[in-house]
Amino acid sequence: MEVEGLLRSQVADLARHIARAGLTAVDFQSDEVHQNFAGYTPVPAIIHRPTGTWFAFARYVSASYYNDHVSDLGYRVGLRPGDTRQFEERGPLEWPEVLGAVGDWLGYVRRELDADDFLSAFEAASASPTSTDSASDLTPFSADEVAVIGPQLDRIEEGLSQAAKQTSGLEDYVKAEFAYLRTELGRMQRGRWRKAFLGTLASMAMRGIVGQQFVRDAVEQAREFLWDHLSKLLSQ
Repeated sequence: MEVEGLLRSQVADLARHIARAGLTAVDFQSDEVHQNFAGYTPVPAIIHRPTGTWFAFARYVSASYYNDHVSDLGYRVGLRPGDTRQFEERGPLEWPEVLGAVGDWLGYVRRELDADDFLSAFEAASASPTSTDSASDLTPFSADEVAVIGPQLDRIEEGLSQAAKQTSGLEDYVKAEFAYLRTELGRMQRGRWRKAFLGTLASMAMRGIVGQQFVRDAVEQAREFLWDHLSKLLSQ
């Protein structure tokens, strides 16, 4: 594989990073992408064909308004996907820093390849005691249980609010939904409340208010105190 604008030794560096990430070389190809981070001009990129994701390379230049001098400041790169966004831009970077960004991007590609789709993740998270109502599911949480669940809920809300602020700017929506969940925590049957909680998280992900990874993380945190270890937490 050749990448326009890169030396053969630099392309070899890319190959080594792909191997370290546990990905397959034949799944990558060199091509051009059109992206506004490079001034709406096509720029060389390596593309992961199974996912359609890419890492693009451009030069980071600065031109003077007072003369014809142009300074080459290094590389400007584009990552799709980024860490918490669909697209991320970095620069100016020197080549070792570019390789660090490539390593990050390959990790994001691996993360997305390994991630469950939304429905699979939600169904797995819902495979809990709420699927068949027991006698206890038909009663509200006790005052002691509410006292344990409340601070845990605060932590999840804080994480999702920050995620929404970065992703959609709708952190107030998250806060309003959690305010409702708190209101119903000691009143609604616990089985119904758990389902309402999961449904709220599902709605946030499907509406793009927060990313699916944040929802998966929130569900795992909730499993700990809403299902698996609530009795243990009460005894502490």
